[in-house]
Amino acid sequence: MRTYNLFIALALLASSLNACDPEKKGGKEDKPKEEILGAGTEVEIKLAETRNVADGVVYKRYAPARFTGGVYVLEVDMQNPGVELEAVYADEICPNPCNETGNNGKKLREVLTETIARRVRNGFKVVAGVNGDYYETAAGTLLGVHIQQGEPVYVPNPRNTQIHYTCIHGLTEFEDRTVSTGERTIDMNFTWNGVKQPFYSVNDTIVRLNPSHAAQQWQVANLYDSRFKEVPFSSVPSLLNYISPRALFVICKASAPLKVNVGEIKASVLSVQDGRDGKLAKAPYVNNNDYFVLQLTGDAADKFAGIKAGDEVSVNFQIAIGGVVKPVKTHIGGLFRFIHEAEYVPVYKSKEDEKKRAVIAGTDKEAKKVILVLANTSDLLYPQLCELCVNLGIWDGVRFDGGGSAEMVICKGPYNEIVCGSTDSRGNERSNMNYLHICTK
Repeated sequence: MRTYNLFIALALLASSLNACDPEKKGGKEDKPKEEILGAGTEVEIKLAETRNVADGVVYKRYAPARFTGGVYVLEVDMQNPGVELEAVYADEICPNPCNETGNNGKKLREVLTETIARRVRNGFKVVAGVNGDYYETAAGTLLGVHIQQGEPVYVPNPRNTQIHYTCIHGLTEFEDRTVSTGERTIDMNFTWNGVKQPFYSVNDTIVRLNPSHAAQQWQVANLYDSRFKEVPFSSVPSLLNYISPRALFVICKASAPLKVNVGEIKASVLSVQDGRDGKLAKAPYVNNNDYFVLQLTGDAADKFAGIKAGDEVSVNFQIAIGGVVKPVKTHIGGLFRFIHEAEYVPVYKSKEDEKKRAVIAGTDKEAKKVILVLANTSDLLYPQLCELCVNLGIWDGVRFDGGGSAEMVICKGPYNEIVCGSTDSRGNERSNMNYLHICTK
């Protein structure tokens, strides 16, 4: 009886071992399939690591075969209602200036992991993040538009777009969860007593009215709010966000949050300060989140010379994305859209020979997935970078900031893992101007 039981036990053990042996089970199909993209090409990459960061968010790391560095990818399923994109401006100060013109390493403004830690403290469930748009580091302004939870945090004046004429695309998430990399067009105006007047920027340094020749035609009407801090950093009281007082200022209280593509937003005039005669010592700054200021000069100031406290105005922020006008939740601008319908769109001549680390924000063909790629290499030209991104599933893609600014972070509980950081000599993070967070609800 003992011999029989021993025989049964040995047979069961052998059966168990055979079941674990892939060769005994017909084998190789049970092993994880090796994923190689672009096999035999200059941009061949092999999957080295995969992680489910959260439900609907997948992180992948690829090893290149023929170029140096690495490729880091975040895939975000926008059909998953528990996932959302959140734009964040450094320190929530706009403009966010810096004492230095160089941007190597940590400056006064927040780095990516600091914005994540702040957002987590405020109740956001951030699971990953990347750096955002190009920026002017000393002035603390972006080259593109920044929309955060529907709010037009920063809209550059048209002169900026003339100079940086490729900066007309970005990554957009609408309130209905659809996404786009389409070209944006901007139409902003306010109305008082039946008179409508365009205004040309939000929280841009054009309100300094200096130099006057650079953008004189757009200095007639601009808007700023409580993000525009006179002293952005108390640790450096000499660093000021200056506003010229030689204008007519209409200080208003909005009846609803300032948002893009929601129609007219009513506001009450709290006070009017006229500095056109040069006697106003300082421009007014506001601290309340529902306050904003219209700065008027020239003909626009003349048209509204009779405006007074207690009057009602309305403001309208219309930003069409790819010709579509509907409420926007998140928008981060980019340098250019160099991938369209899985084809390379030639970059302008000064960038044709550029080989830089890059962050690319794209969508798949159905625009149901956002794909964020950090190409940590200085070996690829833009046509090759396009081919790499198309192999990773991008149908339309815009170039976010790159070089030393390129960074990707994965959040692990209370900790942040910098899966790919800056190449700066002053640390593995750079103080960029804005960032894109991936969050769960």
